[in-house]
Amino acid sequence: SKYDELKKAEKGNRQQQKVHKYIAACEQVMAPVHEAVVSLHLPKVWDDLRPQFYATFWSLTMYDLAVPHNAYDREVNKLKMQIKAIDENTEM
Repeated sequence: SKYDELKKAEKGNRQQQKVHKYIAACEQVMAPVHEAVVSLHLPKVWDDLRPQFYATFWSLTMYDLAVPHNAYDREVNKLKMQIKAIDENTEM
């Protein structure tokens, strides 16, 4: 809704303007959340981690996360082959 407000306030169809308005709307809506999150941890935590990332991460659900199944399966198969090679090695 904040994005729609900003879009109506300034007419224009350029894609870049839309992107900037969307970013501005997100920053306006999430600013209070980011400020509230800072008080949850010691200041040294925020040296390595931005409050924006922290809030985004904890607002995701399992459906928002994607697992690279092909790469995962490839690594599992590689480990299985290593285990099989060790089992077949009579010297060990």
